[in-house]
Parts: sequence; structure tokens; C-alpha cells
Amino acid sequence: MKSGYKKITLSFGLGALLMGSSAFAALEFTPAEVLSSAGTVTGEGAAFKTKLVRMGNGMLVSVFGDSIAGSDAVVYDLKADDVHKVRDIFARTCTPSDANGHCASQSDWSEAVNISNTAHLSSASSKWERDVSGVLTGVSTAYPGDSEKPNIFNSGTFAVVTWTEKYCPGGEQRIVSYLERGGLEIPFSCVYKSHIDFAHPETGWTTTQISTGVRDAKQDVNKGVSSADKKGNWVITWQEDPQGLQIGGGDGPGEGASGASVSHGTDIWYSFTGDLNATAFSAPARLTDNMTHTSDGGNANPLYENDGTTAVTSIESGTAGASRANTAMVNITGSETVPTVLVTYEETKGTGGLDNGKYVRYHSFPFAAPDLNAPGTIISNPDENSRRVRFVTQVNPSAYGIRMGVFWRQGNPVEGGPGDIMVRLGFAADGSSGLTPDDMTPAVNVSSNTTPWSPIGGEIAGPDNNLDDATDLNPYEDARAHRAAIRGDDFYIGYSYAKDWTIATYTNLDNYNFWMRRYDATTKSWTVAKNLSNITDPATHVKEPRLVGMPGNGPGCTDPNNITNVENCQDKSTLLVAWGVETNSYEHIGGSVEGDIFYTRTNDKAETFNGISVVDGIGNSNRFESQLRSTPAGNIIYTVWNEVNNDAGGAYSMLSVSTSDDGTEGIVPGDPIEPPVVDPEDPIVCEICSDGGGCTYNPNSKNFDMTFLLMMALGLLYPFRRRFLK
Repeated sequence: MKSGYKKITLSFGLGALLMGSSAFAALEFTPAEVLSSAGTVTGEGAAFKTKLVRMGNGMLVSVFGDSIAGSDAVVYDLKADDVHKVRDIFARTCTPSDANGHCASQSDWSEAVNISNTAHLSSASSKWERDVSGVLTGVSTAYPGDSEKPNIFNSGTFAVVTWTEKYCPGGEQRIVSYLERGGLEIPFSCVYKSHIDFAHPETGWTTTQISTGVRDAKQDVNKGVSSADKKGNWVITWQEDPQGLQIGGGDGPGEGASGASVSHGTDIWYSFTGDLNATAFSAPARLTDNMTHTSDGGNANPLYENDGTTAVTSIESGTAGASRANTAMVNITGSETVPTVLVTYEETKGTGGLDNGKYVRYHSFPFAAPDLNAPGTIISNPDENSRRVRFVTQVNPSAYGIRMGVFWRQGNPVEGGPGDIMVRLGFAADGSSGLTPDDMTPAVNVSSNTTPWSPIGGEIAGPDNNLDDATDLNPYEDARAHRAAIRGDDFYIGYSYAKDWTIATYTNLDNYNFWMRRYDATTKSWTVAKNLSNITDPATHVKEPRLVGMPGNGPGCTDPNNITNVENCQDKSTLLVAWGVETNSYEHIGGSVEGDIFYTRTNDKAETFNGISVVDGIGNSNRFESQLRSTPAGNIIYTVWNEVNNDAGGAYSMLSVSTSDDGTEGIVPGDPIEPPVVDPEDPIVCEICSDGGGCTYNPNSKNFDMTFLLMMALGLLYPFRRRFLK
């Protein structure tokens, strides 16, 4: 998130206007409420990464990071190359009812509970402080505990939160000296877990350190299922880099230091328990097999033991590194076997520089018998660069067998270049679970030719959304920020899309919108992509889209012969969609600014949508990173997000609720969304178009950038760079 505020005025296309024409077209949200900074527990204005889950009985649980009230202590931020206030993880709960407005006011929520409580502690000292001129002091001082983003998952009566943390007692925590930051020293992170069993709320949150910090931990995920005997079967995965978190180049849409760039020998780690309340998590073990030998580090940044002075001379290494794992845990209904764990991740190819791309690898195994030190199965095209893999599953396969969808971003370029979204679906048939690589259909390209285009001097190709298109068929377009949901016989995939990656990246003449397609297992067919955001102003990008299906049946709807709460009955035809926006800033200049968050809903499997809504009261603020949960019927919607208030100063966790629980208002679909009309002769948004349909750029335009021609040339060559370099 970039600081500063700029009012973003959006221009929506015809499709968005049609979408709002119904009498009950738009969701109505309550005024925004501050969820963080409650009482005397959390600090003022340092909240981040707000998360929200809904328990099976309807209780809401929100977790977020924030500073400590009354503390001005700071810690170094590797991503921002700056300092921020030290932060802990806090949790709040609320049980919605008509009497409390369905938790729309923060006064209805419990007091914030500090579940990490490490910001006032330190487990290592290092040379990390700078003087007022920005120069390292060279003095070793205590490095504060600092909690990174919380990740929460719930099942049954259990809620589990994991995060990575700088307070790692035990004496194994190492320290890395970043030469690219002048030798600034940062301790490694370790993994923490905190859980609560709401069947026994009197025991509160139980917090445990999982890893030691001997390698630098990042990208933690936890998943679990509640067993028939009320035990919590749970797993945690994360990556550990033996040479410390790599800053990276920030070549993608992020800002670097995210864990995408890793050292050789970086592995995905695994820990599990069969009973959250009674059995400790197992000792962390390597799921992948990238660590093959040790070395002295070579040209890597220097490492030190926990004392801050003893150099580490034996460093784990290998030829490849794994990162950004996603994990699921599926309890097969009616089976006597233990739950199945699925793990998928991206991994460097280990070719010694001949091919700098990544594979997508996949594991499936019984949760208590992990597939340790194993290579996993490559499920992406090994000749291309694949990254950011995700998947969605459902407990029971549909009537037509669909059980899972795996999807990722793939293309020829590396390091942030354009790509397409690939999908493989898992089907259960002839006794198979639908969860193994053998159960997956071949990969299809769902984003190719989302809008029309034509090569220079060639025929128009598209917009056919051809599933068998090669990723380099259209070398201009780019798809990213892929999201999915699976309900019954329907798999939904959404993605942010720009017609021309170079133009959208290095100018403000093209932008990203959020598009969606649906696979119908009953007809074995895909719909044509629909533009849900329809932002026609190229100076504004879609950011951080969300796509959420309805949860399963709750109390009062578990017995089909005795339904007492219709709102707790799952509507598989309803989905929620949200997206944020940001200014379209040139990549070589930077400085994008977030705007508002926009919401819509479909009740007919994405055929039509309600109008677009916002939560009132944004004022002089920036909103981003929304989270959505709802009742199973989808008429009561809860949203939280992060917001920077530029008048009051600082960042806050926010909440709002949309209620239409009478079963009528707000659930009537609006008119169909139509894809925007695009001139097929126009490869990008034009300032001046010649009579022949081609584009000419006006050098006197305020949108004209003197680097444009260079960047356009780069864009034309970028998709083929990998081939030229091989």
C-alpha cells in the first residue's frame, strides 16, 4: 500500500450501468465502523491484514495485526526499506442477531485479545537501527518481536491462526546481513500458531511456537477439519529459506520481499496434529526435497548465529527452491480413512540459469502420513514459467464428479512478464477421489483472447476464449490475480485482465478489469468471459479482487424435512464478488494509490449480477484488501477491509454489514452484464485513431510518456525474450 490519497473517480462501461437497472440492484451496507483500536489494547493506526471467518453456528471471528497501545517502539520493514511500529496479532468475535444489527457496530464485538503478545519481547540483537540521516549506527541492539500477517481457518468449533514472527526463543534463530541495504542485519522469522475451541471458550486462545528460526520462514498456511469425535485435525505448511528472505526485484505486481524469490535449497515444511486440544503439532519436517547439500554461502549475504557475531559457514543449499505453497485438507464423506492433504507450490527449475522459470508441483497424501522429502508431481507445462498456483475443493464430488479446481498463471516470460490463467479440474470417477494428478483434466487456457486483438498486418483473432490456445498466441495480453470458487457442478474462475501488458504497465492508456468464466460440469462447457468491473477509465486498475461462494448448511437447515432457518440453507447459485481499485501509475515511476472497494452479487450462477455497491464514508481515505463472508443463503453479508485515513492518520481494520434477510429485497438479479464493445482493429486504447483503424499517439497529450516507444518495443519483444536467451 502506497501512502497518500488521491480521489479516484471511476467511469463504468455500459455493462455496469445495465447491471444496476433492477429495482433491487445494489447491496446496501451499513456505515463503516472501526474494528481495530478498541479499548486500551491495540495501538492507534497501525492495523494491517484484517481477516474474517464465519463459524458454523454463525459466530464471526476477525483477526488483524496492530501496534500496542502506548508503545512507540519500531522495527525495520524489509519490503518498504523503512520502519513501522512493532505489531501483535489481535482477535475479536461477535455472534450476529437481529438485536445487534448483525454485528454492524464494533460495540457488539468482544474486546480485542492479543494472541501473539511478542511485540515487547526480543530473542536476538542485530545492527539494524539507523540514525536520523538514514545511516546505520553499527551498534547491535535488541530486535523487537514483530508479527506478520495472520492467516485464519476454521472448522467445526475450532479457529486456528498462524503467522510468521521475529520473536523466536530457543537459541537457533539466525541473522542475515543484507549487503544491498548496507549490511543491515535482520533476524530470521519463525512460525507461530494460536487456536481456540469455541466449545470450550473458557480456555481462551492457545499460542505455540512451531519452528525455530534456524531458516527464515514465510508464506504460512493452515487448514483443518473437525472430526466426528470433536477433535481438530490440523496441518500447517510454510517455506523456509536457509539464506534469509530474499528481497527480489519486485518485477511482478507486488513490491518484492514476498517470498517469491528464494535461495537454492528452500523447501516447503509441514507440521500436523490429530487433536488440537490434546496433541502438540508434530516436529516440522521437509515436504519437498530441494536441500541436497551444504555450502559456505558463496556470494550470498552473510549469516550469523543467534549471538550476532559467529558467522554461519555451513549453509543448506541445492539446485532449486520452492515457494508460495497453497494447502487444502479434505475429509472424504463416508470414508473410514483419515483426511487427505493437498499441497501445491511453485518451484524454480534448477537448470543452472538455462531456464529461470518455475514449475507448479503438487502433492496429495493422508494428513498424518505426509509425503516427506518428495519431489511432487509437475502439473504445469514444464516448458513455460508457472507461478501463483491456487486451488479450490469441495467435500463431496458433484453429481457429475467435479471435486477440485487447480489454477495458476503461466507464460513464456519470467520476472513479472505477461501470462495467462491455466486451469485443471479434478473429477472423481471409478473409485478415484478426484484429488490426485491422475484425476485432473488437461490444462486449459481460460484467459486467452479475453478481448479481441489482431497481430500487426494479420487477421482478427478472438474474442473466442479458446481453451486450447498457447499462452504466446496473443503476446500482448496479461491475466493475473486469479480467484475461484467451486459449488456443486459449477467451477468459477475470475482474473484481472489487460489487453496490453506493456501499455497497462508503463503508461495509463490501458488498464486491468476483473473478468469471470464458469465451467458447467453438466454440459462440460465453459461460458465466455464477462467483464464484472467494467472500468472504462484507463487511469484506474482493478486491484485485489474477491470471489466467494456460499458456506454449507448451518443449524436449522441440516435436516431437509425440518428446516427452521432458511437463511442457514446453502444457495449454491449465489456468489459474492468484490474488488478494489488503484491509480494506474507507470511502473518505472511507481506510486499507485488505492481508492474504494466495490461489491456485487449473483444469484443465478454468474448469469446476471446485482448493481455495484460501496460502503459509505470513505472520505479522505484509501481502502484495500477486503474480506467477505456471508450466511449460507447469501442475504446477510459481512465485509472487513484495511483503510488508511489520511485525515486522522494511520491504518485501521474496518467492517460493514449488508442485510436483506427478508428473502426478497436485494436478491433479485440485475440485467445481464455485457462485455464492453472494443474496436477489434485497436490493439490498445488510442488518443487518435487514423481512418484505417490503426493508432497514432499524440505527443502533446498529457498521457504521452517519452519512454512509451521504448516500453512498447520492450513489450513486443518481452514474450520472446526467453526464446532468444536459450
